[in-house]
Amino acid sequence: MPPAPGECAPPRLTRGGRAVIVRELRSAGREVGVARTGDGPGAPREVPDALREVEDRFIDCWGTIAALWGVSPAHGRIQALLFLAARPMDAEAIEGRLGISHGSCSTGLNELLALGVLRRVNVPGSRRARFATDPDGWKWLHRCAKERRRTDVQPLLEKVRAARAFAEEAAERARSESLPGHRELAVARDRVRAFAVFLEEASALLDAFLSYGGARPGPLLRAFARGAGKKA
Repeated sequence: MPPAPGECAPPRLTRGGRAVIVRELRSAGREVGVARTGDGPGAPREVPDALREVEDRFIDCWGTIAALWGVSPAHGRIQALLFLAARPMDAEAIEGRLGISHGSCSTGLNELLALGVLRRVNVPGSRRARFATDPDGWKWLHRCAKERRRTDVQPLLEKVRAARAFAEEAAERARSESLPGHRELAVARDRVRAFAVFLEEASALLDAFLSYGGARPGPLLRAFARGAGKKA
């Protein structure tokens, strides 16, 4: 039945019942969400107030965590949203939920993909890529630690080893020739040496964690617990 003059036509439902009714609500200056009759993966969805509050609190925490690993808080928020999402989300849904630009979202997704903490999910019949992350915290930590081991720890190890070798040589030469300040140089050498040993041990500990390949490192944690118990 056609609508009366002045009335709006109701939304037309498709055969699969996937008509989309878009409505933008703003509460306290923030976009609340998009209502949808279907439940396709990655689609914008209405976010109940309680769920939004849970997401917002966790996303805020993850922004701080991301900064500890050299990832910008803004990009960490993307991972946090996907961490909580019940199904993979596309870029448009991520942008709408977090209120970020397309460029910022694209840059963040690419960085997180390169870091290995996100994966693309292809949905049959859709040209849009969806994105998901593993909700296992140990696997996330493993991927981040592995990348930081390669990009940060290994170069630092090499620099500290070179600094130690130089300090050893300089201190020995100063001692053998009784040069002025040779005692102070010996103290500096000892401290550089001690730090180099510490860094090697810390690196070995990191490698032991990485050897578990993202699995829960139960034996390693139990070994630490036994050692802590003996010292106590």
